[in-house]
Amino acid sequence: MKFSVSLLLLVLVLVLQGRWAVAQRITISGQVVEAATGEPVSFASVFVPRTTTGVTADIEGRFKMAVSGSPDSLAVSALGFLTMRKALTNAATQSILFRLKKGGGVALTEVVISSRQPENPAWRILREVQRHKNENERTALHSADFNSYNRIEVSLSDIPKALANRKVVKDMRALAARHNSAAASEADAPLPLFASEVGSQVYVKYGPPLRRREDIQHKQMRGAGPREGSVLSQMLGSNFQNFDFYPNWQNILGKDFVSPIAAGWRLTYDYELQDSLLVGPDVCYKIKVTPKRDHDLAFTGTIWVTKERYALRRIDVIASEHANINFVTDLRIFQELTPPAQGPGIAQRTRLVVAVRPGEGQAAMRVRFTTVNSDFKRNIEHEGTFYNQPIVNTVMEPGADNATSGLISGMLGKGETEGYFDKNRPDTLSLSERQTFAVLDSARELPSVRSTLDWVDLFINGYRRVGDRGLIELGPIINSFAFNNYEGARFRFGFRTTPMFSRNWVLQPYVAYGTKDGRVKYGLRANYIAERQHWTVVNAEYRHDVEQAALLDNDFL
Repeated sequence: MKFSVSLLLLVLVLVLQGRWAVAQRITISGQVVEAATGEPVSFASVFVPRTTTGVTADIEGRFKMAVSGSPDSLAVSALGFLTMRKALTNAATQSILFRLKKGGGVALTEVVISSRQPENPAWRILREVQRHKNENERTALHSADFNSYNRIEVSLSDIPKALANRKVVKDMRALAARHNSAAASEADAPLPLFASEVGSQVYVKYGPPLRRREDIQHKQMRGAGPREGSVLSQMLGSNFQNFDFYPNWQNILGKDFVSPIAAGWRLTYDYELQDSLLVGPDVCYKIKVTPKRDHDLAFTGTIWVTKERYALRRIDVIASEHANINFVTDLRIFQELTPPAQGPGIAQRTRLVVAVRPGEGQAAMRVRFTTVNSDFKRNIEHEGTFYNQPIVNTVMEPGADNATSGLISGMLGKGETEGYFDKNRPDTLSLSERQTFAVLDSARELPSVRSTLDWVDLFINGYRRVGDRGLIELGPIINSFAFNNYEGARFRFGFRTTPMFSRNWVLQPYVAYGTKDGRVKYGLRANYIAERQHWTVVNAEYRHDVEQAALLDNDFL
């Protein structure tokens, strides 16, 4: 009898466990991106095969869904891409990155659609956009102040086989595989090189003339970061990026592109009204734009125009692939503006993607700029000289003289795992970005990567740091040897001190010798960093040397 009761209880437990397993819910989140570029695939369909369960990814390719039961896989499909399926586990929470490959297009026969309407319905909307331009464009404001977060990500794509077989690339791929980073581990995935994050306070006076000031307050870098005080180090904020599609022309990379809402819009673009939908609180018309001529400097993509005030609310475009832009193989711009109820539109989120390929068979360098603006204050008055300094570096992290270099440059100190933006990032990283950042954080520990970064640093900065404490840097390397008719072969040895030696003083002594004149030359330059906020430096120099008159340093004439 006891045996029968025990057996009955065992069967009951197994049945209940089976029902629980069937009824369990799995939460799946992730992102859908293009395999070759890593760019998001907007509005892809994510579904459980052979069921009606599914969701649509957002404009950034992100998705989140909950499924019941125990599905064995999840699939994704999107127009112009091959359908992809990935296996699921029994884990209650899972993250999946789908990297879709181009293909799967369907050839359609030509269809002629006639309408009794006298004109294209999108034309009426574009005319209203022109009529309301003066009240919607940002130049209707006197000024604007806002917080700005800027992220830059640099990677290599379309890597040729010869480069892919290099040890440093193989080590990076292996590291990404250990981190389960599909964004960088697969052979056709973009290889991450560098990433930076900058937080700023931006002040704009719309003029005329346009005046702009940016106070850089926080920065964090991953990969081969620039040194303190370098031009790139001071300009990693959002100051370079100020897209405004209300003017007729948008200057990008030195080329004047015609805006989709330019005054002569019908001369350059074809328009198709596709839908009406919500963008934030605003009901918007979704309009597809395509260039009339492939070779024009124009865009292909989508614009969203508000139904109430006919303001540009969002734009997502790609430069025409037949446009003549030297070495640029990909150019994409996404921008979302503030709701018109708040006043003239100011960009609250911008993404620019540029890919440059020097020639056929060579890797392409992809740079993605992301800017997120917030806390807008309109028409705040500032004194006349306020805008005289376009970029102000207010990064003033404390630290001892021998421990400040990494803080000021934005690189994490040794042993540190989190920087400012890891704790205070105003934007949510996508799954692809999280995986890429994890790889970059660990990549510097690889010997092959450290060696490569040393050579990259030497090429960019011209100096090589020596010693365990890193007090001095030898260089400039390019001046180590020269030949001229007066000195013959000229050998030069010099170095400069680093922030490890002193945060405020930079000393640059050198000694040189010419084999023909047989004379020893020497010199010393001293730089005192008097004030970092506006980067004020006091210089002094003494030389006992010979120089070619045309090559004298103009700073010391």
